[in-house]
Amino acid sequence: MKVLNLILKYKNALNFVGIVLSIIYFIYLSLQISAKNSEIKTLKFDLEKAKFELFKCDKNLKIQNKAIKELEIKGTPKEPPDVEKVKKIYIKDQSCVAELKAYKELFDEI
Repeated sequence: MKVLNLILKYKNALNFVGIVLSIIYFIYLSLQISAKNSEIKTLKFDLEKAKFELFKCDKNLKIQNKAIKELEIKGTPKEPPDVEKVKKIYIKDQSCVAELKAYKELFDEI
């Protein structure tokens, strides 16, 4: 009963304290929202900057790929003449001497 009488006695003061606390909390939330909005603007700017950098990198990559394609060798690969000489080895008989002579002739031509 004493608590109820105390509340009724200071009813206006409690209302005032409640209103002041509500205003303080409202100001706090407003500042938090303002800080988050500022953070969002910064992040959007960073995102646009990153997109622009990505665009520049893609453009440079396309230029490099085009240059590489222009440098590409066109046609079929040709075996070097040394390999063709190896294909032309004719061994007269199966003796080791004939094989050795054929290899010596091959290396003398090179």
